[in-house]
Amino acid sequence: MHYHLSASDRNFQSLAATELLLYEAACFRGLEHGCRSFHLGGGVGSREDNLLKFKEAFHKDSQTRFAIGKKIFAPGKYRELVELRMEESGFDGESAFFPLYRG
Repeated sequence: MHYHLSASDRNFQSLAATELLLYEAACFRGLEHGCRSFHLGGGVGSREDNLLKFKEAFHKDSQTRFAIGKKIFAPGKYRELVELRMEESGFDGESAFFPLYRG
């Protein structure tokens, strides 16, 4: 099973709604439907950050390693997305973040 993107309101973090949602999803979808793993993804840009720590907390003994692919399969579309972002004020077109249009 694969998890991708969630959000929470910092005013209500103490309620741990995201943790509960992921737990229930793992129980309902995972166990009841035969999934043997629940991939939560990594952090941002594969560095150790709060997002990665949050996800690691679900399985403190995990030795799972991951890598982020950086192959661009549609260079024209990629340039188009970057150019759209360059029109926004405050966008750093020199950033090393990948993909650049999400940085």
